[in-house]
Amino acid sequence: MTLTYPVFSDYISQVIDPSGEAIFAVNAREGKDLDQLRIMTYNIHHGEGVDGVLDLNRIAQIVLDYNVDIVGLNEVDLLMPRSGLANQTKVLAQKANRNYFFASAMSIGLSQYGNGVLSSLPILNPTGELLPKFMKREPRGFLKFTTKVGKQNVQIIVTHLGLNPVERKNQLDYLAQTIQQIKDPLIMMGDFNTTPSSQAMKDFLKQTGLQVNSFEPTFPADKPELKIDYILTSIHWEVVIEPWSLSTLASDHLPLLATFHLR
Repeated sequence: MTLTYPVFSDYISQVIDPSGEAIFAVNAREGKDLDQLRIMTYNIHHGEGVDGVLDLNRIAQIVLDYNVDIVGLNEVDLLMPRSGLANQTKVLAQKANRNYFFASAMSIGLSQYGNGVLSSLPILNPTGELLPKFMKREPRGFLKFTTKVGKQNVQIIVTHLGLNPVERKNQLDYLAQTIQQIKDPLIMMGDFNTTPSSQAMKDFLKQTGLQVNSFEPTFPADKPELKIDYILTSIHWEVVIEPWSLSTLASDHLPLLATFHLR
């Protein structure tokens, strides 16, 4: 299922689908001209750290301290009781002074759960789409949007894949088909729930030509051993600072940061 809505400027707009459930919240302001981007992907575990404390301030502070241009977020809540009914993407955007977009992957009444993005650049033509589902497992999805680096259109994808190997293979195949249609420079990020050595991941990288750029472990946060969070790039990008994980207890995953130059 694909849902596409316009981005409204100068104010926050919450878009409601026919069932009355909030799907997207977006806020677009002017971005900056540059040919280098600092990227971060972070599964924020709805803001709850390994210390059991739910605190979005810790996440927003990372964005500010490292002056991140685009942040891909996984496991973000909207109107969930466990996180105080907050619109977490909006709260983070306000704290970090960023544009934002949220795409729901799962709903429980009015409560939503999914992927988000924070950006100091414009968020243009954003869409959210559900990924193939396996039996009755948790729904997964991805968001996609266009931004501008100088005069060049750049495509951004943020995703969170399933835990079941069959499900994940189907989701990677689906994403590969989407990516093969993209001609612009692309950065894809998120929690793939699989390691670079898995056959499904090897096949996906071969199909898309995307580069892993580093094998820094990101999970679990208190003793990182597994590489399951990625910042993948098309051939249009040169690595300035390869992806590295930042030590923090703000989630059960570590954030992964990198800097890229548009060739």
